[in-house]
Amino acid sequence: MVIKESRIVLKILSPEDVTQNYLVWMQDEDIIQFMECRGNPYTLEEPKDYIKRMDKSHNDFLIGIYTNGDNEHIGNIKIGEINFIHKFGILGLLYMKTI
Repeated sequence: MVIKESRIVLKILSPEDVTQNYLVWMQDEDIIQFMECRGNPYTLEEPKDYIKRMDKSHNDFLIGIYTNGDNEHIGNIKIGEINFIHKFGILGLLYMKTI
């Protein structure tokens, strides 16, 4: 799935999207202050494993937010724990840079 707009592109994250810059986000207290993962040290493998689990899930989606043009990864959207019977889920937003 890829959605392109004038300023951003949304696409399902893959383990290859995890870079050193991604780790910097996950270690920035201002960015992760409300996330469940706060306080955990990270290696490159941990977010890659998380993305693999999300990719296998039928109830969770992890979407990368990229700038249109230079394809800079600026954030993520997680839609998770989707209950298809009662039609609800949890929405999470992680962003590093505004455009």
